[in-house]
Formats: sequence, C-alpha cells, structure tokens
Amino acid sequence: AQAEITRRLSFLNELITKLNSIKKISSAEKTDLQSQIQTQIDGLNALQTKINGDTDNTTLKADVKSIVGNYYIFLFFRVKVNLLITGDRGATTFDNLSQIYTKLQIRISQAKANGNDVSNLNTFLSDMNAKLTDANTQINAAQTELTPLAASGYPASKSTLEDTRTKIKAAITDLKDAYKDALQIRQGLEGLKVTNPGASTSAH
Repeated sequence: AQAEITRRLSFLNELITKLNSIKKISSAEKTDLQSQIQTQIDGLNALQTKINGDTDNTTLKADVKSIVGNYYIFLFFRVKVNLLITGDRGATTFDNLSQIYTKLQIRISQAKANGNDVSNLNTFLSDMNAKLTDANTQINAAQTELTPLAASGYPASKSTLEDTRTKIKAAITDLKDAYKDALQIRQGLEGLKVTNPGASTSAH
C-alpha cells in the first residue's frame, strides 16, 4: 500500500509540472485542474496516514483496496492531461501551418500574376485550407469536452474521454495532410517566376 500510494503521489506531482507547459487552456482552467489533482494528493496523504494507523486486518484490506477503487489517477488524470498536452501541441502546429498557408497563398498569387499556371497549386492550397479548418474544429471540440471533466464523474465520463481521443487523432491526421500539401505547393513553386517572401514549410 505504501509503495502504491508513493507511486501515485509521484505521478500526480509530475502531472502538475506537465500542466505548466500547456499553453492553449486558460489560467482558470489550468488552476481548476491543478486543484483537482491537489485534492487527490491530499486524499492519498490522508489515506497513507490512516493505513499507518490501522490496527485490524479487515480495515487495512479495505483501505488498501480504496487506493485503486477511490482514486482514478491513471485511468482519468493521466489520460486527461496527456490528451490536453497532445491537443495543445496540435494547436501550436495549427498556428504554424496557418502562417505557412498565408505565405504560400501569397506566393501562388504572385506566380499567377507572373503568368504561371497555378491551378494545380490552388488545388493543394484548397485542400490544405480544408485540412487546417477541420483540424482546428476537432481540437476546439476536444478541448471543450475535456476541460469540464472531473475525476468525480469517472467512469461515466470514459466515453467522453474516448471521443476526445478520436477527435485529437483526427486533428493530427489533418495536420499531417496539410503539411504534405504545403510540401507539394513548395515543390510546385520551385522554378516558377515568383518572389519568395520567406515562406517555409517547417511547422515546428
């Protein structure tokens, strides 16, 4: 019991550190989640003290069982925070790719003005825009679902966590496809008569 409680306390403190790296949620949302995690820490510390003072085997067994049954450290908090971090990285990639999209759009317009056939490039650009739009929609929807979830609602909220995971995976796929479009456009622009305003296809 002592080993399992210590393992969970260590993990929860690591989660608090990870939360500080998330940029795309508000400070109020971050504070609320940190408070939820701190409540788990306080509860485990209190349980540890109780276990140390247990004097009969029946009570001790019940307290040991509650480490898993009453605290959803790995099933809920680990999943939620990891999804938030993945969604946060996706949102950052979206921002970077959106800037690349704008630069490529300018370059394509310049190429067209210089008499180049850019119909194929516009097809890639249109697809890139569609992928970015869907990625942004999926990420925002995932964050909206994730933010209000609390450990007190688990395991009823398990299906919501899975739905959020699906949305974030879809967003990541969209972003990868958008990046591929950007590479195709960049390759197509090479050799055309166009002024390069410094567009780059690096999304990192």
